[in-house]
Amino acid sequence: MRLSNARSRIALLACAALTLMACGGSSNGGFNPATGGLTIAVTDAAIDDVEQVVVVFTGVSINHQDGSPIRFDFDEPRAIDLLELTGESVEILVDNAEVPAGRYSWVRLHISAAADGTRDSYVIDSEGEFELFIPSGRQSGLQLNGPVTVPAGGQAAVVADWDLRQGLIRPQGLGGTYLLKPLIRLVDLSETGSIAGTIDPALLTAASCTGDLNTGRGNAVYVYEGANVIPADISELAPNPITTATIEVDTASGLPEYRLAFLPAGEYTVAFTCQASEDRIPPDVPDGDSYVDLIDFTPGQNAAVASGVTTVVNFE
Repeated sequence: MRLSNARSRIALLACAALTLMACGGSSNGGFNPATGGLTIAVTDAAIDDVEQVVVVFTGVSINHQDGSPIRFDFDEPRAIDLLELTGESVEILVDNAEVPAGRYSWVRLHISAAADGTRDSYVIDSEGEFELFIPSGRQSGLQLNGPVTVPAGGQAAVVADWDLRQGLIRPQGLGGTYLLKPLIRLVDLSETGSIAGTIDPALLTAASCTGDLNTGRGNAVYVYEGANVIPADISELAPNPITTATIEVDTASGLPEYRLAFLPAGEYTVAFTCQASEDRIPPDVPDGDSYVDLIDFTPGQNAAVASGVTTVVNFE
């Protein structure tokens, strides 16, 4: 199945959540009882120290419960800068495509990002532009396990949420090439909510802070699955955050604020750190070895997330 190369980046995928009425028009989206509409989008949790993380997508595959795979090939490769997709921003890869109704066991993202000297996916940092390698992206695709359920005569929407802070490293032995691990959450928009709030400016100027007030670099909110979690940095040791959010200044109030989107309904712990730029997997740590950054956090605050609701948690 071929898809056009038209980009449909939006600030909020609200039209794809729940009923998708705004996208599809009628209550059943115009689909017959044996089919439904499926929207697949991508977003990411931001990272410090790099200016662009451009990934070239060539298509998407899905696998129906009866074992029938469906592949959507793009007319042209789509180069997407993941750093532009923070908060609730997304890039739609498959836009309300008509597919057989039922459960799908996985979604695969087909990506052109091999360490072969070809300029496809890349990273730009303060030193220049470097090749980006994503294991298995071109060969078999990055498989995200479901299930994804497309209702008969209805519509469904999922977002692949890429965690750059935990996945992007520059290991030794790759000649300066960046490695992006496929740390991706696949979330059903009909079952997700958000956590958002403001940050007391004093927390950004504490003596221990290493964040940059002008760029926001190093200031972030981490979210952990479950209540009463003791916040910790990204490492080989539990707990690790399921995603993070950068801090931006609201133009109206002048207050620093954050938003953690696409969270499945449930209990969470959130914490703020102004040392996030130090929370990186070092390039010289072999797989399997332990590493701890020992950055400081505010005390964790519990947050209950409900579908379609934004839970407010302020850091004061």
